[in-house]
Amino acid sequence: MKKYSTIILLIFTIFVLFLHAPDVFINQILFSEDGNVFFNQSQEFGMQALFIPYAGYSHLILRLMACFASFFPVQIIPYIYLLSVIFVQFFIVLFTYKIFKLENYNYGLIIALFPLLIPVGCEIYFSLTNLQWLLALLFVICISSSWLTLNSCMLALNLFLLSLTGPFSILLLPVVIVRMFLYKDLKKKLGIYALYFTGTLIQLFILFMSERTQSIYDKFQFAKFISFFMLKLSSINFWDIILFIIFCLALFKAVKNFKEYFTLFSLLYLGIAVIFSSLFILSADIPSRYMYLFLASVYLMSVVVLKNDKISAFIILLLIIRFSHCRYENIYWNEFTKFSQLQKEVFVPILPPPNWYAKLTSGVEENAPPYFVTNGMSYFNPSKICNKYTGISIETDNPGYAKVFMITDLSRSNIRYFNFYPVDNKNYKSNFVIPVADTDIQIILPPELKINCYCLD
Repeated sequence: MKKYSTIILLIFTIFVLFLHAPDVFINQILFSEDGNVFFNQSQEFGMQALFIPYAGYSHLILRLMACFASFFPVQIIPYIYLLSVIFVQFFIVLFTYKIFKLENYNYGLIIALFPLLIPVGCEIYFSLTNLQWLLALLFVICISSSWLTLNSCMLALNLFLLSLTGPFSILLLPVVIVRMFLYKDLKKKLGIYALYFTGTLIQLFILFMSERTQSIYDKFQFAKFISFFMLKLSSINFWDIILFIIFCLALFKAVKNFKEYFTLFSLLYLGIAVIFSSLFILSADIPSRYMYLFLASVYLMSVVVLKNDKISAFIILLLIIRFSHCRYENIYWNEFTKFSQLQKEVFVPILPPPNWYAKLTSGVEENAPPYFVTNGMSYFNPSKICNKYTGISIETDNPGYAKVFMITDLSRSNIRYFNFYPVDNKNYKSNFVIPVADTDIQIILPPELKINCYCLD
């Protein structure tokens, strides 16, 4: 079994991810900033997009992945994103297996999959944007584990890239300082430390030059701390209490061997730091992904430290019960790429709707004439004109119209929401694809707006 552990972990990684969201494998899907930020900017700016900060800091590894994907035909870029994400997650699983020496555990191959089993929803495992959370887990393991068995050049390069991907290098500064005293390897590993600190200083400079720093002070509210913890306490159930007891036992045992379990303590610290920092910068409810690192530390520490087969089996069963399974609607990426051959630019609504989009440009100088034209509020049946898919294009220069609108059928039982996106400072545009369905639909927009329809057969 140990001989084939790498192949087994690769198969398990793909299988677990497929169970999370099979639609992502079947259809080409993009999520949130994958379109607005990484896809759009890599298409528009090319390699220069590597140096564009977003949300107050650099995302170098994610930018590199997006730029790499931009060399492929646009028709398959979502799949290139997916393959890149799967590769990184497999590397994280394999690295977890090696660093924590899980080959010595009866359930070691399953424990190595814990980074993919944390119950915080599905999008975190498929979005290029949210890959930063799993990269943060990799970052903690790299920065806090023993470097004796790791290749120094590869480790230094990885730490430099990771330090420029998200804000985690800044949060991990206390961990690195403790590590220097714990391992006393500053002189021997000076090059590795130097690259980490270089990347962190660059990230700090980017952060302080952004508006994010000021917003931290503007949004801080002590009441949010109280309401957050009260909400979490109110949602605790019996199994959470059992898990907490197991975690406390593991924590008590780990304290006695602090250096041996320094990696797990570092992960726990980063998870707590992320939760507290999110309470500063987020004005709305904290998304579940901000709990990822903390929960990963709880589950991993409980099994790695205690080394008890019954406890490991209980934790695995708990993760299976809480396993996140999600279904996602098709965004019709292939059809939009066909649509883009008929338009100067096409805006692809991506998940979650309706604010996120990817912009496709084919280089045509003028929009092709529509197959037919209708008006807002009018009922029409596109399947009577097109055989498979109908591409819709609506343009306006009235900002009062450029809001979320809906499409519905006669019974109002199937309602979908769409948005207008800015073409420039004055004009707005909305595109969407309607699959063939023998029913009348209505686009809830002012009657004076023309709705241009194209057949994408």
